[in-house]
Order: sequence, then C-alpha cells, then structure tokens
Amino acid sequence: MKKGLITVILVISLVLIISCQPTAPGGPSGFYKFTGNSAVEARFVRDAPVSSEQEYYEPGELIDVEVELANRGTRRMQPNTVRLRLTGDAIIPNFFVGAKEVLFPLSLDPIDEETGNLDTRILSLGPLRYVGDVTTRRSKIVTGQYCYYNPIVVQTRIVLSDRYEDVPAQGVQDGQYGFGGGSQILNQNIQPGDNPPSGVQVTSLNQEVVKIREGERFGTMKFKFSIENVGNGIIVDDLNNCWEYEKRRREKVSFIVKGPYPIVCEEGTVVLREGKRTVDCTMTGVDASNLGPFPRDLIIILDGFAYLEEIPPVTIWLDKAYR
Repeated sequence: MKKGLITVILVISLVLIISCQPTAPGGPSGFYKFTGNSAVEARFVRDAPVSSEQEYYEPGELIDVEVELANRGTRRMQPNTVRLRLTGDAIIPNFFVGAKEVLFPLSLDPIDEETGNLDTRILSLGPLRYVGDVTTRRSKIVTGQYCYYNPIVVQTRIVLSDRYEDVPAQGVQDGQYGFGGGSQILNQNIQPGDNPPSGVQVTSLNQEVVKIREGERFGTMKFKFSIENVGNGIIVDDLNNCWEYEKRRREKVSFIVKGPYPIVCEEGTVVLREGKRTVDCTMTGVDASNLGPFPRDLIIILDGFAYLEEIPPVTIWLDKAYR
C-alpha cells in the first residue's frame, strides 16, 4: 500500500484551497456534517451467524460468518486498507476450524454527505465448523477485530491579528466581516465538525496573537493543538502490524499542518502519552498588512498509523444432534 502517495495527493489537493485572504467559516458546527469516533463501521451480518438459542448449530455444521463494512468518512478509502480477523474461541482449533483473516481488496465509498447513507460491503470470515464436544446446549461468543489505514484531515480555523481582543478566546461574532447574519461565537477550541469521523482527532487548538517587531513587515504566530485517541480502538504502527499491539503498547501519530503561511512544529511524529499529546507550532512570515479579526483556514493531517477496533460480538448456540 502506497501510504505516502495517498497522503501527498491529499495534501496537494487541500493546499490549493488555502488562501491568505479571509474565508467564511463552515458554520457553527464546523466543516464536516457527520462526525463520530470511528472512521469505519464493521459488524457481523444479521443471521451470519444466527444468534438464537432456538436455532442452534450442531457439531460439524457449517456456520456462516460475514461482516458488513462501511466507510463513515467523506473520502473514498483505497483497496487493501482494511484488515479483518476473528478472535477468541473462533480461532482455537480445539473448538472451531475455518476462520479466515482477510485484507479487503476493494475500495470503500464515502458517506453520502446529504443523506448520511452508508455504502456497505460484505465479506466472509468463515464458514466456521465446531469440532469440540457438545453434551448439552451451550453458547459461544463470536468475536473479531478490524484494522484500517485512513489519513485524517482536520479542517479548522485560526485568526491572524496582533490585537488580543481579536483572538477567538474573546469571541468573534459570525455576522461580522461579511460572513452572514447571526451571532454565533467562534471560539478558539476545535468545533464539533472540524474533525471527520475518526478515533484519532484534534481535540483542542490554542493560539497567540501575531508578534511583529517594530519596523518589520512580517511576524510570527505561535499556536498549539492536541492529538487524542477519542475512540474505543488502539493506534498501531501500520496494517502489517495490526495484531502486534500487545508487544508494543505505544501510540504514534505523524502530522502535517498547512495554513496561509509557512508553519514549523516541534516534531512531525509524536508518541501519545495516556492517549493524548500536545504539539507546539509557529507560523512564520505572517504579512503585517494582512491581519484582521477574521478566520483563516488551518488544515491538520494525521497520518502514519492504522487503527484497530473490535467487531461487536455475537452469541451463537450449539447442541448435539437429535435423531
């Protein structure tokens, strides 16, 4: 998988829309209409396997195990970017045989941004066959995991001004400066819709005013943002190491920050501590003649990792054959 190429294409396409001129905000809820703490949804298909104590499986009977996949993001996911497997009893040969690990070979279309409808794909992780002993009716829980690579594009805003009263901590009203009627306060923190659906998000953004030395035409602006694992999953190095997380126990994320002027950050890759890390950055070459209390686009791309989640479990029942 050419992760670097995917990221470069994303960065180039996004940088083209950034301007040094003021831009209207996407609304009080941010850029993305649909949000959440998971970029990909995976669940066992209804009746594959059947989850009913009355409709039990007999030893040796084939047990269909299928998973329904859906991309909750706004960008198409490339082929071979989702890996799935069964876990638990399903992969213990004394109990079951037939479990498969799958690298999904197709692309996943994005969410419909008008309706919220998801384009789902179904794949098989079986069929399983129970080979253990059964003397009475009993239940087994079928569990699984899925791991995916999906760069996160966070679309947020900053204000470039040398006046403290203009910095968003004290509020900028939507309706001023030609952004439409209304009185929504744009604060300096990340808006709910600035992050796409993802388990890894930018959860805060704090900025200072632009500092310009007397007699100079250009200045600098310092800001910091926090990267956080807000989902129920685990950050892993890449798709090839999805199942090795128990040996590693660290969550590493790379990032690229793009704005109207050059940006330098302390690091390009950080290790999260207790699921979170704050990054310090400086925007340089800020034109002193182009300041004002209006929002400017800031794009933060989170990359260089895969995300591991659990497939919600399903219970099946087993019983001996009755003749």
